[in-house]
Amino acid sequence: MSGFVRVTGSEVGPDDTDRKTATATCTGGRVAIGGGYHLDTASPGDDQNLTVVQSEATSNSVWTVTVAEDDLAPGSDWSVQAVVQCAQMAP
Repeated sequence: MSGFVRVTGSEVGPDDTDRKTATATCTGGRVAIGGGYHLDTASPGDDQNLTVVQSEATSNSVWTVTVAEDDLAPGSDWSVQAVVQCAQMAP
């Protein structure tokens, strides 16, 4: 493997929607070899009231993250961004 690159997907939110799904997609024929996410909350500690229910490759080139609220106060805005690590497969 070579041609490593990190791709950050579009931010989903910020708003108070209970469940959010974000994706990040490898480019240039690269494949996903790992990934993760960034959470951004309006209030310190709010991230402890969010549960990541999915953080995985959902195809050869896409990393998908789904996050749900546990017990956030009404109107608490938050956002999520998926991040994928990509590599070019050797021929």
